[in-house]
Amino acid sequence: MQANFLPLNYSRADLLNRLEGVSFRDEVFDSLFGRLNLGHLIFLHGTQRCLALSELLCVQAQLALTEGGLESKAIFIDGGNTFDPCLIAEYAEQLSLDSDKVLENVLVSRAFTYHQLTSLIANNLKPWIDRLNIKLAVISNILEPYCDPDIAKKQSSIFFKVALNSLVNTIREKKIVAIGTSLDDQYVHKNSFFEQIAYHSNIIAKLEDHGDSIIIILEKHFANPPAILLNECERYIPVTRAATLLS
Repeated sequence: MQANFLPLNYSRADLLNRLEGVSFRDEVFDSLFGRLNLGHLIFLHGTQRCLALSELLCVQAQLALTEGGLESKAIFIDGGNTFDPCLIAEYAEQLSLDSDKVLENVLVSRAFTYHQLTSLIANNLKPWIDRLNIKLAVISNILEPYCDPDIAKKQSSIFFKVALNSLVNTIREKKIVAIGTSLDDQYVHKNSFFEQIAYHSNIIAKLEDHGDSIIIILEKHFANPPAILLNECERYIPVTRAATLLS
């Protein structure tokens, strides 16, 4: 059981062009985030739970429009060698889907250096979207490769700006949902990368493990004034309940 790896030599022509977004199909998550709209960038950071949530959305995207999906394959650009096919299979089984077929519809491309990650985002992402009419892209560990202490700060900043600007332009032009993640908060406020991605993000959420709960802090949402978010938009989700979504 394994996912396909890009590039692939097939495409689909039967996807609808008029799509709105993808939902979690969970009362708590959907009440906090709402539908994740096409043309939006969502940034998740904090813990490994961000990886689980992004992989869940790779499965949700494949559902019918009437079920909160996009009827679309998903692209997973893996900047931290973290992609877990077992999670995809588990989520598929929870939704009574064929796990092998769901895995085939998650297209994985791994980047081991910041050069590779920049190239995948700037040069490959848009052609893959065009060829496969994909509506959801995950860029996992989007900050980490640029925070390598062995890389000159000026050089990493230049490459990060190229990658981020290309990603934002692709999101807007191709009307996709993009999920960026950072699984370790030591990278979040380093070298101003967080400020740059925060500026362009429509939704920012921090996930924390806290005793017997998972805390989700909504730090930015396009539908709400930023001043009220940190005070009001926190959700403490018991681990026993959240495990179904974020196992």
